[in-house]
Amino acid sequence: MLDDKHLQRMRELIGEARSLSIGDHNDQCNGHHHQTECMAWLLSAAQITAFLVPNTENLYRKSIERLATARSNHIAHRSVAEVAGLLAHHADDINRGYLGSIANAASAATFDDLLDHAEAYLVDQRKEPAGVLAGVVFEDSVRRVYRKVKGQSDKDIKLEQLINALMSFPVGTPTVNGIEGKREKAAADVRTKATHAQWDEYSNDDVESTIKFTREFLERHLA
Repeated sequence: MLDDKHLQRMRELIGEARSLSIGDHNDQCNGHHHQTECMAWLLSAAQITAFLVPNTENLYRKSIERLATARSNHIAHRSVAEVAGLLAHHADDINRGYLGSIANAASAATFDDLLDHAEAYLVDQRKEPAGVLAGVVFEDSVRRVYRKVKGQSDKDIKLEQLINALMSFPVGTPTVNGIEGKREKAAADVRTKATHAQWDEYSNDDVESTIKFTREFLERHLA
C-alpha cells in the first residue's frame, strides 16, 4: 500500500506548479529566482516519481526525468507545466490502483528470483539459508496480500494472525481455503524455525514445500 504522505506530496507539487509555470511577457522565467525555483521543483517531481516507480523504464519516470534534467533554465517554467501534467495523470493512475498492481507484479518477480536462490541452496544441501530465504519471501507475500485486501497496515500483526485473516476474508477477495490455509501454516512454521536457528526442527522437504507453496501463492495473488 502506498504511503499517503507520498501522494500528498504529489498533490502539493501539482498545486505549486500553477504559479511556477507562468512566464513573463516573452514566455521566459521571471529572473534568476524563478529559474531556481522551477529547477528545484522539477528535481522534487523527479525524486518523488523515482521513489514511487522503481522501474527505470517506466514511461512516466523516463519522461519526467528527461524534463527535469533539461538545461534550458530560462524556459524551465515550460518543463514545470509539462511535468505537472504528467504528475496529474500519474496520480490518477495511482488512485485507480494501477501503480499498486505494477508494484505487486514487480515484487512477485523479485521474490521469484529469491526463491530460485533458495532452491539452489537446497541443491547444495544447505537447508539453513534456504529455509530463511523461503520463509522471508513467504511472510512478505502474505503481508502484501493482507495490505492489498484490507487497505491498512500490517504493522505489529503477527504472521499467524495474518494467515487467519486471509482465511476469513469474504469470497471474491484473495482468501484462502482450508487446505491452502494448512499449507500456509506449515510454511509459517518453517519461517519461524529458520529465523530462530532451529535447524534440526525442519527438513529439506519442509523447505521445498514452502518454496512450492510460496510460488503458487505469489502467482495466485500478486502476479
